[in-house]
Amino acid sequence: APTLNGYYLHIGELGYSWLLGKNDMPGRIVAWIWGQTGELYTPSLAKENGAIGYYFFATQRLWYMHPERDNAGIISYFQFANTSANTQVAKTYVGAGLTSVRMIPGRPADQISLGMAWSALNDMPGAGEFFYPDVESDSTDLRDSELMFQAVYQTTYFFKLGRGFWSISPVLAYTYIPTPGQRPDLPAAHAITFRLTTLF
Repeated sequence: APTLNGYYLHIGELGYSWLLGKNDMPGRIVAWIWGQTGELYTPSLAKENGAIGYYFFATQRLWYMHPERDNAGIISYFQFANTSANTQVAKTYVGAGLTSVRMIPGRPADQISLGMAWSALNDMPGAGEFFYPDVESDSTDLRDSELMFQAVYQTTYFFKLGRGFWSISPVLAYTYIPTPGQRPDLPAAHAITFRLTTLF
């Protein structure tokens, strides 16, 4: 039999789904609670016995372009998370955004998403050096909070290869971070990311 004598991450999840309005626009809410066992280090190198936090996610279809024909339209989402553990980089997180589906003529597999995220960060002295030791800065602390905006364009191509069907999904994302959290004195950051996903 296995010997279970390590540290453990426990996660509990509860969700509920619904249909809204005359067009039966789907929505969903999910809540998680998590707990990490064991002795964990804080930025002051003190130990905390475990950590606990919770996470909340909701999504709602806001609009159908052709309610009787296809799923083209706009979907929204909202996220919230919190922990009191000093062993974590972020203590509070809020995120929200919108995604358009099949709204570009002639491009039924394309999606465009706009989102934002804000995090209140660990305010213990030296937290920046503890979590991100290789950042050039006059400070060893984290910034009080970090704000991020992102725009994403995704498309999908389907094709037959051999005896099966494949898909390939290019994703292009632009991210703007006016207040990078790793140090208080870092300038605003811009990032362009390209990702390619294949399913078969």
